[in-house]
Amino acid sequence: MSITMKKFALALFVITLACVCGVAAAQAAETLTLTPSASTVPLGGTITLTATVSGTSNTGLTWSVNGVTNGNATTGTLGGSGLKRTYTAPRVNCPSPNPVTFKIVSAANSAVSKTATVTVTDTIAVTLSPSSKSLPLGGTQAFTAAVSHTSNTALKWYVNGVLNGNAAEGTLTGTGSRRTYKAPPVDVPNPNPAVIKVASAADPAKYKTATVTVTTAIVVKIISPPVPQTVKVGQAFSIKASLSGSKNTAVTWSVNGVTGGNSTYGKIAGSGLTVTYTAPKSVPSPATYYIKVASQADPSKSAALSVTVKAATPACPDSGADSLLRGQYAFSLSGFDATGYLALVGSFTADGSGLITGGVVDSNGALGSQAKAGIIASESSYSVGSNHMGCATIATTFGTFNTRVAVGSITSGVATAGRVVEWDNPSSKTYLAATGQILQQTASSFKSAIGGRFAFKQFGYGTEGVVGAVSAAGGAITAGEADSNASGTYSHKTGLTGSYTVPDSNGRFTIIRVWPGGSPSRVVGYVVSASHVLFMPSDTGKAAIGEMAQQTGTFGAGSLNGHGVFYVDGLSGGGEGEARIGILIANGAGSISVEAADYDGGEPGTWGNKGTCSYSVEPDGRVWFGGGGNCGAAMYLMAPNTGFVLIGAESPLIGNVEPQVVPSGGFSDSSFSGTYFTGDLDVASYDVAKAEEVGVSVMTMSRTGGTIISDYTALASAGGQQGDHSEEVGTLAISSNGTFATNSDGTVNGIMISSTKSVVVDNTSQIYPVILVIKQ
Repeated sequence: MSITMKKFALALFVITLACVCGVAAAQAAETLTLTPSASTVPLGGTITLTATVSGTSNTGLTWSVNGVTNGNATTGTLGGSGLKRTYTAPRVNCPSPNPVTFKIVSAANSAVSKTATVTVTDTIAVTLSPSSKSLPLGGTQAFTAAVSHTSNTALKWYVNGVLNGNAAEGTLTGTGSRRTYKAPPVDVPNPNPAVIKVASAADPAKYKTATVTVTTAIVVKIISPPVPQTVKVGQAFSIKASLSGSKNTAVTWSVNGVTGGNSTYGKIAGSGLTVTYTAPKSVPSPATYYIKVASQADPSKSAALSVTVKAATPACPDSGADSLLRGQYAFSLSGFDATGYLALVGSFTADGSGLITGGVVDSNGALGSQAKAGIIASESSYSVGSNHMGCATIATTFGTFNTRVAVGSITSGVATAGRVVEWDNPSSKTYLAATGQILQQTASSFKSAIGGRFAFKQFGYGTEGVVGAVSAAGGAITAGEADSNASGTYSHKTGLTGSYTVPDSNGRFTIIRVWPGGSPSRVVGYVVSASHVLFMPSDTGKAAIGEMAQQTGTFGAGSLNGHGVFYVDGLSGGGEGEARIGILIANGAGSISVEAADYDGGEPGTWGNKGTCSYSVEPDGRVWFGGGGNCGAAMYLMAPNTGFVLIGAESPLIGNVEPQVVPSGGFSDSSFSGTYFTGDLDVASYDVAKAEEVGVSVMTMSRTGGTIISDYTALASAGGQQGDHSEEVGTLAISSNGTFATNSDGTVNGIMISSTKSVVVDNTSQIYPVILVIKQ
């Protein structure tokens, strides 16, 4: 090859090499950019990516997300065209891998590319509605929740941090995204407002809360006394309130706007829901105002009791020992006012400090038939002195009964029995000549109906007396038998049946009695104990007073054996009063000797009216005394030598037989000593226009040569009243058989039943003699 050719070839190579290098240089000049190079976007969020292409006129690009052209639902998608694209992250789950890699590749040269990254964040969202609510105690509210950005839509619900709540915080019921909240029924939750929280089960850190303010439904009431009160100056009574709707039962008491009261309007003693209010010592101005009790948790919730203070009535002469009467007492009162016969039975509660705090009364006769009339506590009171004499005012819805009482049978400082006399001025239109008794009740015996076999006596309307016996079991009365005398018409009946109710909180219960072939009759009774009941027929026109005593053991001729004392009173055939006392001596085999004194219409009684009677005893306790003279009589036993007796052929004489407890060697003056309370048997047949003295008294028997009676007496008669007075009655000479005389003529008018009990015929020279029962 010539030199020239070699030079040409070399030149051509150089040119060719220059061209190749020019192309390579042009290719290396193309560049790509992608912004932003790194970013963060939430699930479902978007971001705009911008690319640039330089060094080439071909700006086409291929876009991919995690290697998937334009992405997909799992990686996220790219929308748009050209050099700008919008990335939309997945809505539910983050892509994998994460961060996501975006890649652009040059369409002109696939070797040219650029990448950027975006981190998709998981932002689970929870919603809850409503956001707040107010509810009363026990109220309900529905809540709706939702969760997004996760395929796990489970939720957990809480109330004040307690899963699904509880009784104290309120409860959540329901499933899924809808729950119902029920506020606590009694007290507000703690804290209040309660916080309702709903959290994602997938990510408990993702939650939403709402609040419920539970409003109190506090209700304050005054339970007792339930009606406005009228009290005397210085009088006290108990007030009991109730508070519901809050566990905080603290209350504030005020009197006429003064917390706790003051000396002007009276004071509150005690705290809590039961307190005692004591009226001021003088009548304030105004005399009527309110005692208020308010919730301390919500003072706007309150109750009020109106009270009126009035001046005191004249004080009873006996006071200072009011604690002798304390608890529930059954009582009876019977006699005559200007319009006719009146009988009452009832129960009252004495608080031990002079207040009668409640009770009920039934009445029949002159004031009409009154059933379960309430005792008005604010107008009722009592007082008792150290001499065991006292006064009791029992105000009812149909009348007020002012009485004098003599109490005794003291057990643990409390009188368990007493005698009572109505204390009205004889010249007043409301004068009532009536006597009766008070007996402490055994409240535990109220819980179930009476049961067993009972003897009874009944005396009152017209001139009828009844003695009998019935069986009581499970609310049914069976096998009843009775003897009666109505103005001289005697009858003996069997086959009495009926029914009775369970006693209420006052010991009160009702009886329906049915004689064969007769119409049902109604009776109301008051339980003294499971073995003793005071009762009263309640049918209109059948006013009477009665007593029931449970029978014990079995009966036969031997049930009468030894010494007994009987005492009866009523009307004689001539319409005058008659009282009879005597001693029975039974041989236990059907024969009985009787020695008695009979006082009839002012005629002097003569001790020594003797006779011998035969007797028979039936299995139900009925005793019939036969033979001549004074032997015609019926008795129903409740125990050996103890029963209710009916005597008299013309008009009934009714009363009791009791065993005589004779000391070894017989009675003597020293047998009768100590303190005794006395009162008349229930007045059942005395014409008020002619009534002689009836009363109560307390006697102290002391021995100085003989037995001297020193007594405090309250007497009421048609001629007037004699208030408490002390007198020395005289000296007694007591025979070995227990008989004695207190009357001026020296004839026997008293018999000792035991060293703790005697009976006396009083007013022996007057038209209407009465039986006095003297008991320790």
